[in-house]
Amino acid sequence: MKRSLLILLTLLLTITAKGQYQEIPLQFRNYPFDFRNLEEFSASMDPSDSLKPFFQDNKFHYLNTHSKKVLSQQFDVAYPYYKQYAVVKQNGKYGIINRNGEFVVQPIYWDFLIDDNEITLEMVNISRQQDISKQFDMLSGKLTDYIFSENVPMFGNDHAYKEGKKYGVIFDKGATIQPIFDTVISINNDFAIGKRSGKYGAINSLGIVEIPFVYENVFYLFTPYCAFKNGNEWSYFKNLKLLFSTKMQPTDLTKNKLIFKKGNYYNYFDETGRVMLTADYNWISDNSCIAINKHNQLVFLDNNKEFVYYTYPSK
Repeated sequence: MKRSLLILLTLLLTITAKGQYQEIPLQFRNYPFDFRNLEEFSASMDPSDSLKPFFQDNKFHYLNTHSKKVLSQQFDVAYPYYKQYAVVKQNGKYGIINRNGEFVVQPIYWDFLIDDNEITLEMVNISRQQDISKQFDMLSGKLTDYIFSENVPMFGNDHAYKEGKKYGVIFDKGATIQPIFDTVISINNDFAIGKRSGKYGAINSLGIVEIPFVYENVFYLFTPYCAFKNGNEWSYFKNLKLLFSTKMQPTDLTKNKLIFKKGNYYNYFDETGRVMLTADYNWISDNSCIAINKHNQLVFLDNNKEFVYYTYPSK
């Protein structure tokens, strides 16, 4: 029992530490699938995979998009395939199926967790007497006993220090920035983002100003990307090098897809500032693999093509 509680606690801490998830739309918070698990699986799936899950007549099914045939099996919940296997829910319990829709892990587990490497699942089941959780390898298809090992969290040695009313930075590699910041926003191995005299900018580990302290605001999520605002214009950077400038406000900067908000809708740029989607969306996941379109449908995205996973019921 203690082991599974530790697993669950570790998952919660991992989600909190990432801190990059966009807010889930209210109407999708209490529906049959788990939004976070769907995001995780959609990020690791092959967008061109011919087997895709969808919801119809109160059940989830799988469609072969090449043959247009629907697998005969129906499920309470169905997630995208990762290579040969997919997680499904049947009669309130989770199991794993192969590409023929056959169970390779029977639906007897009350929950599952996705490891950080996204190829191993912890199938969680606890009886009153013992913890009978298992570990499933999505590559080999092997189900084995779960062996808990405590992972000690690792943190870099980069840190800020204070002298008087100013802050400096000491990098992991030993380089030091003198205390010139009013506020340190972030430290990322080779550079620091901060505020001086009421304006934002960035300095590299050699103490050279890479982004001048002339900006009114900054958007940063511990990735190579950041965006600085002046007036109504945002300047997007990668590793402190200017990519492009635009009036569009960033909402997520990950995986070479720079999500922005235009009015009440979302889209994303590539690194040249080109708008990538032909339509704007009510919401886009932080991995840009799933979105909610203007018809209130949750869809998988692949090169501007939509595959409808779930349609929010009309009132």
